[in-house]
Amino acid sequence: MQAGDGAAYPLTSEAETKAMPPTLLLAGGRDFAVSALTLAHRRLAAAGVDSELYLFDGLPHAFFVWPDMPESMEAYRLISSFFDRHLGRNAH
Repeated sequence: MQAGDGAAYPLTSEAETKAMPPTLLLAGGRDFAVSALTLAHRRLAAAGVDSELYLFDGLPHAFFVWPDMPESMEAYRLISSFFDRHLGRNAH
């Protein structure tokens, strides 16, 4: 696979991006991947894909692995709500 291959890098291909499922993006503001996540969100939104981006100010990558933090509990609520809307009780 090459860097321009939409199967390997779907967000570089308009057709692959439009085929993406609803997407939830969570990041801490100090996450090394925050720039890539915001770019992914913009590309998904431009393609008409249901995409939600939540940034938690000042937190590192994978901050939600510390379950006792209030921000982690908020992230868990966002995740469960997203899955309920798209896969669970309120799925269309």
